[in-house]
Amino acid sequence: MRDNRRNLLESIVPDPNKVAVVFCLAGAGAGLALPPGWHGSHRSLMIVFALVSLTLLAACLRLKHGHRLSPLGAQIALTASVGIITVAAAIGPSVHDNLAVLYIWVAVYVALYFGPVAIVLQTGAAGVAYAIVLLAGHSSLRAEFLAWNSIFGTAVVLAAVVYGLVATLVKYGREDSLTGLPNRRSWEERANDEQERGLAYQLPSFVVGSVT
Repeated sequence: MRDNRRNLLESIVPDPNKVAVVFCLAGAGAGLALPPGWHGSHRSLMIVFALVSLTLLAACLRLKHGHRLSPLGAQIALTASVGIITVAAAIGPSVHDNLAVLYIWVAVYVALYFGPVAIVLQTGAAGVAYAIVLLAGHSSLRAEFLAWNSIFGTAVVLAAVVYGLVATLVKYGREDSLTGLPNRRSWEERANDEQERGLAYQLPSFVVGSVT
């Protein structure tokens, strides 16, 4: 079922691997923008360069091998992205103004290519991580709340809007525009689901073949 949804989305929205590469490169660019005005320690600067290197490596791997990535692998990659953003935001000169907005990209990406459960888990994990970063700082509680709310208020709204648009596109991609009845794509997906179910329950091959 996940593969069917992913195939349908790839015919409607941009290829997930290309979008991931663009996001990685943009994130690396944001990290490289920090050194010219850097006021932190030399060690923190080295950590930033290490994170940028990891991000660029992730972009290369995603570009070359992204098509082999399973849904679980993509989830793990997103979690790793949240970790990189969190570390970078924690050591950056201003977590609110510089790198925390990258959390929004994670929310948009997961809303484009995953379901509601993944959206809640990934966005929630990012929200908790950013809250920890803010609480570890020295700002007032009010300033921390405003910073957190500005980032994750935007992330939640964008994720909801993007997921709603994608769900609408998926729905119309499975229906005939004139009659509203399931189209050929919908029947092919159902046939694939039944075939996978038959294989999972080890049904005879002629039963599985009769569905398709």
